[in-house]
Amino acid sequence: MRKLIPLFLTIFLVFVACGGNSPSDPPPDPCASGHNWNWVTATCTRSGCPATPAAGLYRHPLTNASTPIAGVTTLAEAITYVTADVADRDGVQFVFLVGANADFAGTTITRANRHLTLIGLAAERTITMTGAENARLFDLNATGSSLTLGNNITLQGRVGGSTTTLVLVNNGTFLMLEGSKITGHTTTSVNGAIWINGANAGFIMKGGSITGNTTTHSNTGAIGGLVVQSTNNINLEGGSITGNTGPAGDISVGRNQILNLSGTAIVGTLTLGAISTTERGIVSIAQGWSGQVTSLNLLGNNSNMETNIGFYIDKTVLQGAGVYNLVAADLAKFPLGNFIGNAAADTQPISPTHHIVLESGNGVVRAKL
Repeated sequence: MRKLIPLFLTIFLVFVACGGNSPSDPPPDPCASGHNWNWVTATCTRSGCPATPAAGLYRHPLTNASTPIAGVTTLAEAITYVTADVADRDGVQFVFLVGANADFAGTTITRANRHLTLIGLAAERTITMTGAENARLFDLNATGSSLTLGNNITLQGRVGGSTTTLVLVNNGTFLMLEGSKITGHTTTSVNGAIWINGANAGFIMKGGSITGNTTTHSNTGAIGGLVVQSTNNINLEGGSITGNTGPAGDISVGRNQILNLSGTAIVGTLTLGAISTTERGIVSIAQGWSGQVTSLNLLGNNSNMETNIGFYIDKTVLQGAGVYNLVAADLAKFPLGNFIGNAAADTQPISPTHHIVLESGNGVVRAKL
């Protein structure tokens, strides 16, 4: 008799079956021949599923006889094991099944080519930051490495607040899957809950949510959710980044950076940054993107508002991915917010004087005649 694999076990099977794939690629179909697999929803129907695994750390591949790695029961122990200087752990997909809520003081990952996925076993499991106010829960700075939040995993910000971001990626790839969440992070930093900062840093969001995070910094570009700097490896394919609090909203995209939107990704307030007429953030939209942006702000770093506005006039801020040419329906998903300068008083609504028009398949800022 066929049965539906529980979601946490499904995702577990997906990741342990794909040791040879890069973190950004969907792993091979783990279902039996003739059965249906949906990567986006992570569901599959088949018979003869393995027994529900116990909490603990596993490595590729999962079989009916798989057991957790001995001596690894906590998140700290799992990270230490995965990142140890042992050659046969290079490139291996490890999965840590979290069996209970846990406090964690934070860690920095620097070992190259290591991969770890966190999944809540059977129910939502919350990992709460309990380190110093200037510490990060996860600091990923490792070439070719990845950290993935799977189903039923919630990262919770530090009680009492923080002076930095919750997750920093300088090198490597951070991924979020359906059923994951980052919430409750309050910081005095401009960089919000997640800061992706580096040419070899990446963020892939296939599902989940980043919500309920706050920055108390007064800088007009301060963000509660996601800050993108120095990288174009940002792919929002699903999930939502909404309900975060800060002067510039949920997401900021720095100069010369590209935010890629596809699938069903939903964004609240999105702020693009610019420092000149040739250096500004851009949004790339894939054909078929069915998501929505609540509001689009255009930020300049100059003390003169007219100069800031001039950074964007007659410039592309929305473009199609690859050979795709945007259509009017794409532009309609970006309600216009404000031009923002580098002082709190430097805010001016966009729509009374300017609009984004469709030209040669791109969204270009124009002054209204």
